[in-house]
Amino acid sequence: DERVQEYLIRIEEDIAYSQASLVEPWACIEASYQRADLQPEDRVCWVLGGGGPMGQMHLIRTIVLKEQGEAPGIEVILVTDVSDERLGAVSKRYGERAKAAGIELLCWDPRDEDFDDRMNELAPGGVDYIVACAQIAAVVNDARRFLKRYGVLNLFAGLKRGEGDLNLGDIHYDQHTITGNSGSRIDDMEKVLRLTEQGRMDTNASAGAVVGMKACSEGVQAVAEGKITNKTILYP
Repeated sequence: DERVQEYLIRIEEDIAYSQASLVEPWACIEASYQRADLQPEDRVCWVLGGGGPMGQMHLIRTIVLKEQGEAPGIEVILVTDVSDERLGAVSKRYGERAKAAGIELLCWDPRDEDFDDRMNELAPGGVDYIVACAQIAAVVNDARRFLKRYGVLNLFAGLKRGEGDLNLGDIHYDQHTITGNSGSRIDDMEKVLRLTEQGRMDTNASAGAVVGMKACSEGVQAVAEGKITNKTILYP
């Protein structure tokens, strides 16, 4: 069937099953940057609500871009979340790699009383790039006050249609770019697969646990309870 063949992607090189299985979520990440990616001069990237699996993937992507010289200006990645457990896991898992790449990884709770003061100290002129992984429109809209002139707001989280208020005048005069994305295309999946095959991206970096069929229910339960803060791979 031609329709089936259209949506089958050939794996050209020898990569792990786990790497291939994680291409789809990574394609969603990659697709969100198609219209407005990090620029060489960007210094601060903020992953808002970034303690979960998808937020961590945005974090990994930014580190990889710095490692490969495609985002040379990045000095700070800020991950905010209301879960201390998630923030601790992010810091423990990615802190050393970020440091080795010349990036300071900050993990903050936005509910802290001194959050605004710390933000203004971190980026007096505003942050360059915000990836919004939070699903609360008011929270995302409030974060835009910390976006610098010419900055980008990437609406990645699944916000509901009709939600949120925008001050168009501020966007106009501050020359902000706001972009959104939902899902991915076949082209995005092929791009991620090729990058993985070339060794330029390791989709396994987003794996938090591996389980077999006997432990399938335990794995699903662990995800539901938030005990695993990244993707779970099931091997049949």
